[in-house]
Amino acid sequence: MRFLSYISFTALLLTLFACSGGSKGGFSSRTSGSQVGVFRYPLPTVPTSLDPAKVQDGDTIDVVQQVFEGLVKWGEDNSIQPNLAESWEISKDGTLYTFHLKKGVKFSNGRALKADDFKWSIERACNPKYTSPTAATYLADVVGFSQRLADKAPEVTGIKVLDDATLTIQIDKPRPYFLGKLTYPCAYAMAKEGLKDVLQDVSKPEEMIGTGPFKFDRVEPRALV
Repeated sequence: MRFLSYISFTALLLTLFACSGGSKGGFSSRTSGSQVGVFRYPLPTVPTSLDPAKVQDGDTIDVVQQVFEGLVKWGEDNSIQPNLAESWEISKDGTLYTFHLKKGVKFSNGRALKADDFKWSIERACNPKYTSPTAATYLADVVGFSQRLADKAPEVTGIKVLDDATLTIQIDKPRPYFLGKLTYPCAYAMAKEGLKDVLQDVSKPEEMIGTGPFKFDRVEPRALV
């Protein structure tokens, strides 16, 4: 018996993006049986935000994670696993993380992912004029975060790009749980060319340019599941 047969949902349609090189775990591995390469995702409410730096509710986060990805992710065994970073090293004092990006990863518009995309995306979330509701919770350990949030520095000094495939993040003191914080959407990589302005919210499917296995297509309000 299908108990949800007559319940009205908002359905989000996502189409498969096969060239990303990113992860395809979790909900991403399921596609609609009616159309190959299409993932129809039912939500009890309309999405609260399509912006990784602002989304907070679990239902919408599940959708955003199909389009955008981070350096690391949670594994099925509740351990931190590589995602867009294929590997990383942690300094002996536990404060410097060096991430090495996977090769061949592309955004859905065809552009190659670079380490600078993470720096840009994280600093956007830390921009004092942007007012991300989640950055202070998940990114405050990064050196220079407080100064940037207070608009006393032009960048987050603890994030450095060594080359296109290498990124370092310096935190204020050893924190064994820090990698877990980087699994939250405000630390995901975005393609800056998807937005006309750094302070603009992601609000349209065409602005959702990520490396995930799916491209956001459309919202179908009040679809019957």
